[in-house]
Amino acid sequence: MFHTNSFSDVASVEQYISTNAAANALYRSFKPDWKELVQDFFLSKRTLPLTYDPFFKRIFNTDIHPKRLSDLLSSIMGQRVTVTATLSNEDTLLKGNALMIMDIVVQLEDGSIATVEIQKLSAAFPAERMSCYSADLLLRQYEQVKNKLKKNFNYAALNKVYTIVIFENTDDASITSPVYKAFHTSDTGDKYLHHGRITFDTGLELNFLQEFYLISLDVFREFGYSKDDNELTAWLSLLSANTYEEAEALCQKYPWMEEIFSEISEYVYNPEEVLGMFSEALKVMDDNMYQYMCDQHNALVKQQQETIKENEAEIQRDKDEIQKNREELQKNKEELQKNQIEIQKNQVEIKKGKTEIQNLYKFSIHLIKNNSGSKENAINELVTNCGCSEDYAKELVQKYW
Repeated sequence: MFHTNSFSDVASVEQYISTNAAANALYRSFKPDWKELVQDFFLSKRTLPLTYDPFFKRIFNTDIHPKRLSDLLSSIMGQRVTVTATLSNEDTLLKGNALMIMDIVVQLEDGSIATVEIQKLSAAFPAERMSCYSADLLLRQYEQVKNKLKKNFNYAALNKVYTIVIFENTDDASITSPVYKAFHTSDTGDKYLHHGRITFDTGLELNFLQEFYLISLDVFREFGYSKDDNELTAWLSLLSANTYEEAEALCQKYPWMEEIFSEISEYVYNPEEVLGMFSEALKVMDDNMYQYMCDQHNALVKQQQETIKENEAEIQRDKDEIQKNREELQKNKEELQKNQIEIQKNQVEIKKGKTEIQNLYKFSIHLIKNNSGSKENAINELVTNCGCSEDYAKELVQKYW
């Protein structure tokens, strides 16, 4: 078989590594979990993790094995792909540290180009970031074609650009992350390959240059093995394999993979190189994690700032409502005071009116008395002409006679 158990235990592995000063120095600098990865590889428990940039580039080296990467990408895109170059992040128009594990440009049969990325921090790679990378690739092609054609440049000379992102995990960070929500819905839950392009809801057909292929390896591991059996299944199985037991099973099903796993197992005899690849992968992970944590921190700060703004707006609305209520209360208070003054004024008028009526009754009674009239005459006068009741008339006569 393509690997041998050259070491019996961890002590024998560490003894072997210690014979190479450079490899030993790297090994001693690793954290326990990374030391365990190294130990498992030398003990033939694990194969090399191909979803890490250094290992992927060694196994899919376009100078040594150009057909491997071509076959992988052809299986993803459903058409023949020929690898032409590896693109450095330093050549991109997007400056700064990127969270990409690899950046490879491939030439398609029709002259189009594509970039392929293996992404380990899925939560940090939403649609906005993919849009930027696709735009960067398109602008890079634009600069190249424009410089080549100069005055003869025409936009028709631009070819399609394909952004291919392979997510190692889409559910390991948080169910609130954009990637998780995208890959784990009722419609997409069992699908691991997604192809997208710009379309219009009216059916308008225009040939835009940007297309996307997104692959979720964790969804593939859950559904793809049993659902599909094609060339893409084989390549994604290779990228998903962790143990030599899985490697042996794959080689039985796909004999052409034995060459790849044999190449991987040969690194046991070159500890400095394999420890160097582990060290490079660890550095990339640390850099990526640092950038990811910065992005998460900035996102949290932005979210908190938005929450503060929302709270401040809510507080201001409450203040405005309170002020409005105060003004309404003051208005009601003033209206009440105005009504009370009016009531008092009416009460004075009523009292004045009652006094005038009493004086009128008194005058009428005295007039009858002075004209030699009787009390009976006065009572009848008050009842008949003043509308008083008989009892009230008697009371008035008794009072003013």
